[in-house]
Amino acid sequence: NPCYYEAKFWNRRAQREKERDISLPPPMPVFRKVEVVDIEGGDNPCYYEANVRDIKENLLLVTYEKNWRQSAWIDSNLVRCCAPPVHGKFEPNSHDPVEVKARQAPHEPYGWWKAQILAKNTSDTGTLFYVHFEGWDNYDDVVGPDEIRPRNASPSFSLVPLEKAEIKIPKELDPTGLDNALYKDMGNPETIFALYTVSSESEKKNDNSIVVIGKKSAVRNARLLAKMLFKHRNELSKLRKQNQHVQDRLQNQKERLSNCKVLKLPILDGMTGLVIGKGGKNIKRAKKVKGVESIQILDVEKQIIIVAETMAAANEAREILEVIKSTFSVPANIFGRFVGPRYHIIQEIRTDSEVMQIKAGKNKRLVDENNKQVDSGLGNANVVGDWSDQPKHKEVIDLDIIGSPPCVESARMMLQVRMRHLEENKVIMSSRRYVMRQLDTLNNEYGIRGRGRGRGGRPGRGRGRDGQGRGKQASDSVEVEDVQEEKHHIQPQAQQKKKNRRNKKRNKGKEQKVGGEKKQDSKANNSGKKGNKGVSEAHKTELTEVKVETKSKPQRKPKKSYRRKKNKKEDGVESKVDKKTTK
Repeated sequence: NPCYYEAKFWNRRAQREKERDISLPPPMPVFRKVEVVDIEGGDNPCYYEANVRDIKENLLLVTYEKNWRQSAWIDSNLVRCCAPPVHGKFEPNSHDPVEVKARQAPHEPYGWWKAQILAKNTSDTGTLFYVHFEGWDNYDDVVGPDEIRPRNASPSFSLVPLEKAEIKIPKELDPTGLDNALYKDMGNPETIFALYTVSSESEKKNDNSIVVIGKKSAVRNARLLAKMLFKHRNELSKLRKQNQHVQDRLQNQKERLSNCKVLKLPILDGMTGLVIGKGGKNIKRAKKVKGVESIQILDVEKQIIIVAETMAAANEAREILEVIKSTFSVPANIFGRFVGPRYHIIQEIRTDSEVMQIKAGKNKRLVDENNKQVDSGLGNANVVGDWSDQPKHKEVIDLDIIGSPPCVESARMMLQVRMRHLEENKVIMSSRRYVMRQLDTLNNEYGIRGRGRGRGGRPGRGRGRDGQGRGKQASDSVEVEDVQEEKHHIQPQAQQKKKNRRNKKRNKGKEQKVGGEKKQDSKANNSGKKGNKGVSEAHKTELTEVKVETKSKPQRKPKKSYRRKKNKKEDGVESKVDKKTTK
């Protein structure tokens, strides 16, 4: 009956494990128990439950429950699987081999010992078994049905070897709970005996991995499932980050928009495209304004909604997007001079003021002195009384200016300046005409003859009748000159085109004239041949020489219109004389 000293026993084992220098992995969250033979048990050893932590060749590193014994490397021949659970009620008979649950000392856990049933006693209170422990000559005991089981026939791990695999965890994943998730995905297999996470916390690298210990097929399945688990976890982590990012944005947006200013602008009919701009350039330009959060265009409500941090930013975007329409009336009698040839003055104003459009109305309007519209039917009504008593009406043509308010205002100012310029020009021209009329009257009183403008000649030097000139009087010539200057000012390009067309017609007429003279000469020669068959050879040579001269020396171009008419008459007389002489 030996005595067990706890302090000596544990100190001795702790010293022994320190000498072996065994480094244990962190606590295993997922494991399956095995049974380890107690070497100190003698001929009838006891099997204690333990956990496998590592494999090295034929040795297994095992740890005991509650650390009642220090971890140790044990040969795989001494380790086996736990007995499978018994389905139903186990009722052995006498002399059946069984395993009995008992402990050798109070401080040790229970273990399973080999025994044999000597007798069985069944009563109302239950069934009791009288057993004899093998290897012990004088040690028998009475146990109940909960302390007995069939003998474990599982082979040792030397016959069914185990494998170990380390699966690296990606750095972007959190290793917490991956081992438990992998074990659940595998369906809690009985062939996996250890599955835990190991982290190497070194200065150079921080790698995490999952250690799997089990049979070959189970380790292979663990590798495949771990790959899928990492992929799914990575996707889920990205989705969680996106959700968190969206939630943060929502919170920030709420805080920011709660203090924002909202500005609503109406859109005129048919102006939505002008508001947006080509390719949305106006919207993009307005969104680049500092402080503008969003811009919405509602086609149904015909509104623009501007959301900005400050009212100044909203007004700056409003200047870009707001489109208004303004009308500028121009008198119909000066409309051509006002807009210029082919509207080039209006185009310059549109470009400089940066408005979107300046277009003229299709119809004229009748307005009074106060620029108020008058019914067009009043012009055809019968007027009773003096015409001077009736209000003065005038026809105007409207110019529609479309663009942003600052640009429209600039365009209107430029159009007003243009109108004032034409009015000043009209006043100066009228005063000039008045002065010229006075000069004409003064010359007539004293018998001074005015110099006319001759046809085709310079002013005052044309051929006039009785030396007085064929042109108009001086005053009339001045008025004509003024009108011509105005026409040239209004339509310089049109006058130049008319001049070019007139020159082309003249050139064509010259070509036809030259061709007609050649035909007349040929007819004259042919008639001479018919009238007098005995024409001499000298006369023939003269005709050929005349033809050659006409080819080599074409007629000189006349400079003046009256000269051309005179030449035509002279050419006609000469041609008649030639015909008579030839006959």
